[in-house]
Amino acid sequence: MVKIGLMIKANLKNVSKLYPHEPEQFCWPLKVRCTGCGEEDQNWHLISQDEVVELANGEAHFLYKCKCCSRDNHMSILPSNHVNGKAKKDKMNVETVYLDEDDEKFKTVICFDCRGLELTDFEPRDGWAVQSGKKVFEDVDLSEKEWVEYNDVDGMPVEITNIEHKFITVK
Repeated sequence: MVKIGLMIKANLKNVSKLYPHEPEQFCWPLKVRCTGCGEEDQNWHLISQDEVVELANGEAHFLYKCKCCSRDNHMSILPSNHVNGKAKKDKMNVETVYLDEDDEKFKTVICFDCRGLELTDFEPRDGWAVQSGKKVFEDVDLSEKEWVEYNDVDGMPVEITNIEHKFITVK
């Protein structure tokens, strides 16, 4: 079992929180590589907590049969204890909320239990929520790796720019 954490980094302007709007339904767009043969799949796979695949000895959130070696691989999203935009640290010390204090720093926002798979790429898309002052923007699309809006409640511009990611092995 390999636990892989997805870390993100972004520049925030007048943003106090960035997080998946509906964590259980949120789709994490990922690319994978089979660790059995090294074949990298160029397709994006949407991994979500609400999609569960039954296995012979448990369940997973994603099942992948390698096109090259025909090996069955799977992945599960590890618990994050995310409740209504308020982060609670789980036993791996992971929060799914990127806070203003994390500005321009890499932070692990989710972990995956990968069996026979390695994560190779992540693409932020839609489904994010952004809190700015008293206003919450829902279903924010980060596919352009930047987002600019105006907070009419608090009268200020809101920006998320320079979004980056990396994967780490979590112990």
